[in-house]
Amino acid sequence: QHSTSADERLLNFLRLNPSIWGVAHIPINLELICSLWSDNDWSETKTLTMTALYDNIVEWLCRRYLSKQNSDIQMTKEDVYADCHKELAFLETLAFKGMENNTVILRKDLLQKTLKETEYSSKHYTRLLNIGVLKSINAQSIGNRIEVEKDHYFIHLSFQEHFAARYLVKTLNGPGRQAAIEFINSHKYNQRFQLVFIFTSGLLAQ
Repeated sequence: QHSTSADERLLNFLRLNPSIWGVAHIPINLELICSLWSDNDWSETKTLTMTALYDNIVEWLCRRYLSKQNSDIQMTKEDVYADCHKELAFLETLAFKGMENNTVILRKDLLQKTLKETEYSSKHYTRLLNIGVLKSINAQSIGNRIEVEKDHYFIHLSFQEHFAARYLVKTLNGPGRQAAIEFINSHKYNQRFQLVFIFTSGLLAQ
């Protein structure tokens, strides 16, 4: 009975938030929303934006990732993100480069360039995959065990778009601000970047 009432509350909450109701029909998103719902009290929350939802999901994934590293996760969101800043910087840069190149299949050369650019050590790479938003593709019939030699993809395009937006926000708030403004001006009417810019404006408003 308790489970049923919790399910009903979640369904009602999703129905009250049309944009989230839409993404909740994506199986991986629904699974993550259910995990979030069980860990958070949203009873007082009437509305939740797409940006806030994805931000909550990323925070939840980071906490889960840190707990797997036996880290104490009794900390604020800011500290969680600080502890995962290298992993997040890598994911953000990779996502943005993928969007720039109009690709959801992230080739190994792009991956390795991003490792160098973000100075993320490849020896920790398999650990980074434990965050759960990036997956490798096993194309060969004989499995290649070296993850950095494989092509990758984000578990859903919307996660790539969210991480690309995080990259854009950081660039806007950093020394690359002018380049970010030029990028936005060049692509603001491009439908492919619509969700990236929605996420960007949402993150800037936080």
